[in-house]
Amino acid sequence: MLMAVGLSACELHTGEYINDTERELQLYTLDVFSGYVMMPVMMADMAVDFNAYMALSEEEKAEDYRFYGNIRKAGENTYIIEDGITSCTIETGGKSLMDENAKWVFLSFSSVTKVIGTGDLRCTSTEPVVLESFPAAEEDDADCLFSMMLGDIPVGMELMSVDSVPVWNIGVQGVIDDTDGYVAEYVTGTDGMTFRRRYNERLSEYEYDCSGEFLLSIFRDGEPVDMCKAVFKSGLKGEFLTGN
Repeated sequence: MLMAVGLSACELHTGEYINDTERELQLYTLDVFSGYVMMPVMMADMAVDFNAYMALSEEEKAEDYRFYGNIRKAGENTYIIEDGITSCTIETGGKSLMDENAKWVFLSFSSVTKVIGTGDLRCTSTEPVVLESFPAAEEDDADCLFSMMLGDIPVGMELMSVDSVPVWNIGVQGVIDDTDGYVAEYVTGTDGMTFRRRYNERLSEYEYDCSGEFLLSIFRDGEPVDMCKAVFKSGLKGEFLTGN
């Protein structure tokens, strides 16, 4: 199982959420979940789809619902994608994502998605994010392994195929260290979290079906203040358990 330090979509200030309400703690947990778990999954998902699109013939590209007509070139190997849900700029280095030593860079990324039972989640990054892929070992359940970097911060992901449906597994662990004495520690469950994307009938919108646990623990000056565990089960509304 891959475990790594998380990737932040924005600046999160732990002390700002505290107005002593359970709902605000839940919303803050979702903010951390969006930036450190959901966004890496969405970026890797986009990259895999775009890589497959680039390998199509011109005739096949014309039939693609997500990318055809939604791509502009901003340089020799730089692409701006706006598919109505996601807006991003990707630099491919002229290589397939699956090539040896290939490194794709997200120069920017912005998207809104849904995880069943949570409503809209907005994910945004304006910093360069490097994505690499690695072949999985023969004994591994994964089809491919991915490493995502923002500066020196790594995120590890596995891409599997379950009943011909792509499924992502991600494990993250990290700390948000605020300047007002508050610290938030976050971690996924022992088995990580799994995500599979599903579209509506018109293929115009999609949401993620998620399974797993995400725990956020709040400390101030080294003492525990509060905690929130988000529990997701496939096809069901997420459950939030709070308390110190």
